[in-house]
Amino acid sequence: MGSNHTGDGFLFDMAIEEADRETVEWLGGQEYYQKWKKERRELVEKYPCIDAVLEGTEEISLTGEEHRALVHYLDIQQKMESAQRREYYRFGHVHAQRYRDGLGERSCFIVKQKERGRPGAFSTDE
Repeated sequence: MGSNHTGDGFLFDMAIEEADRETVEWLGGQEYYQKWKKERRELVEKYPCIDAVLEGTEEISLTGEEHRALVHYLDIQQKMESAQRREYYRFGHVHAQRYRDGLGERSCFIVKQKERGRPGAFSTDE
């Protein structure tokens, strides 16, 4: 995203980065999320074929047990991604409110400066 002349794009980008950081930090502290990460790690350690399927380029055959482990791994991955999206959405709303409030405060400041006839005050109508 590019910045516009008022810096609002920059503020928006900062809000996104902060929401992303808070999401990662918050989820990292949640017991259910830690459990999923541990379970996923244990599956990869026990079934190296999971990495081979997800990241490899070679043809691979799976036993029934390996296939069930892969399906379970993908189920955990989906739960983790769903939790990430949910929390990112929540933190995004928090930051959107702050962003909106900040724009409102700047707008009020500009109007007050203009009403006082201060030099350098500019109109938002331009």
